[in-house]
Amino acid sequence: MIICSLSVWLPVHLNNQRLATFASNLYNYPLPAETVVIERRATLGKVGNGNNCWYRAEQSMKSTLSVEEISNYYNGVVLPKINFGGWVDNYSTSPETQIDLKFDEVSSIAREIFFTLELLDDGSDITLDYRCH
Repeated sequence: MIICSLSVWLPVHLNNQRLATFASNLYNYPLPAETVVIERRATLGKVGNGNNCWYRAEQSMKSTLSVEEISNYYNGVVLPKINFGGWVDNYSTSPETQIDLKFDEVSSIAREIFFTLELLDDGSDITLDYRCH
């Protein structure tokens, strides 16, 4: 029974650790001036067919900077992809992924801009994590 429990728990635990490391790359990236974090979310989920999972990290913020200043600050920023312990993704040419910046025009008011950064990566080396099958 212990071996069966371990075989279910270990892959989930490993992918949760990968997700936490992946998300910390985004969360630890320096904030622009006059910006505060509102919320952070990190999720792992199944998308489509096959044996894969999507790793997603989001960070919602508000700032008194302009949309242009925020866009310029994050323009071209890339952060490390999921690390699978030396496994090389043959379909990717870069070990990094770009931050996706989304502005929330509904919530934004005259002097406060609300926006979200998203970091997304897929993993096909997901071991035996039941969430990815």
